[in-house]
Amino acid sequence: MYRHKPSLIKFAQRLKDHNCPSVAVVDISDSAPLIQFHGLYDTRSRIGIGRDKRSPIGKHQVKSRLVKPQYTRLDPRTLKNVVLNSGDPGYPLGTHWIDIGNSFGIHGTNDPDSIGKSQSHGCIRMHNSDIAWVFDFLVIGSEVIIQE
Repeated sequence: MYRHKPSLIKFAQRLKDHNCPSVAVVDISDSAPLIQFHGLYDTRSRIGIGRDKRSPIGKHQVKSRLVKPQYTRLDPRTLKNVVLNSGDPGYPLGTHWIDIGNSFGIHGTNDPDSIGKSQSHGCIRMHNSDIAWVFDFLVIGSEVIIQE
């Protein structure tokens, strides 16, 4: 595997081709995953995970990437779908959504206090500034490995 030499990196040099799929490893065992990209760059960021071990362990692939997507949920009182847009009360997705399949994703949150807790339906939640950074690295086709 190619490893860059820090002495060869120039100020403001682009280190990642944003059209090339990356590999991200997310360790959910301590709610502060180590995220690795091709083994060349590591970053640590606190996350929120699924309650009752609902987060999908295993290998996944990025299916789509969206900025401020619509969110649809079932209203338990009326049994009708409710569509929420970014900025609406109760909108849970924050600024970015990375779809990893089967209705699971990595996304921001409008509830920063939920980070570090196990209370989602299985998605990986991050602070909006952190998900914006990850969003730039994971393109469609990137592999996401979620492990305990």
